[in-house]
Amino acid sequence: MSKRAILVLGMHRSGTSLLTKILTIMGATPPAGLLLPSVDNPIGYWEALSVNALNEKLLCSTGNTWKTYRAIPDKWFNGPEREDDLETALRIIEEEFGGADTIVLKCPRICRLIPFWVSAMKMAEYEVATIKIIRDPEEVFLSLAARSILPQTREISITNPEHAAMLWLRYVLDAELHSRNLPGLVINYSDLVNNRSDTLNLIINKHEFGLNQLNTKQKADIDNLFTPEKRRQRNPLENTIQTGDKVFDQFKPLVSFLMGKLDAKSISTLNELTNHLDQIYTSCTLDNTTMNSIEPDNSFHFEVYQKFCKSLVVLKRDRIPVKYINQILEYTHRVFAKS
Repeated sequence: MSKRAILVLGMHRSGTSLLTKILTIMGATPPAGLLLPSVDNPIGYWEALSVNALNEKLLCSTGNTWKTYRAIPDKWFNGPEREDDLETALRIIEEEFGGADTIVLKCPRICRLIPFWVSAMKMAEYEVATIKIIRDPEEVFLSLAARSILPQTREISITNPEHAAMLWLRYVLDAELHSRNLPGLVINYSDLVNNRSDTLNLIINKHEFGLNQLNTKQKADIDNLFTPEKRRQRNPLENTIQTGDKVFDQFKPLVSFLMGKLDAKSISTLNELTNHLDQIYTSCTLDNTTMNSIEPDNSFHFEVYQKFCKSLVVLKRDRIPVKYINQILEYTHRVFAKS
């Protein structure tokens, strides 16, 4: 039997920790050196400290942090510097998993680094499959912003809705792009919480994951994660956060769009969205000569957000009249009618 690696892909605060914990109950081996649970994530993060640190180092080498959404060019993944990084990743895989047959690797930063980790897993003789989990972008923002209320998590909060919207978009677009040709599933966080049985069956029946039917104890352990005191569909602190003037409305249709079957036209649309995001980010960077290149300010995020929303009108007019663009045009016209 071949060895399998399940990559859990999703934007921060999208349920990746919960999903990874479930996969470990279902039989996948987690890393040995896990990050400790925190007030921000009491069930645990279920990701390795070593993987987290390497990913942040890799993102920094691209001019990014986990909070930024600058494009990562293809040449970066193929650069000679990656040879040493891949050796580091291979050592981490061996140390964290000890050659286990079915493993699960989770770190939201992997959404931006999928080709790197696929190469590392192949070096370690693992066949890779992915589970992408998508959460409503407004809920993601509320969860990120709620961190600002607690002193111990304030530094890892995002309180600007335009920033959160564009970061969410980058993560979900990169995750789709670089896992497009890998076996796997896409699940909705809301379905995992509210339609758990069917969602778990989808995972079990995906033979590439190599997971068995659940026994009574496994079912009970998973159910225990969804007790009222543990459920994180809504953090009470999130009720104190204001999202602004419907910032996320034009992004929400992308959730259902990505949950559907992607045909050639759909993939073309996603490629165009990614290209536009790349171009707009670059143009805004060139226009803002005083910008901190690592962590831009809120005015930069608003400029990128505004230009991106306007670009959707161009996509519709020129050549891509697909469902996602149609759903958001009405909102885009309304918001920017005065600009």
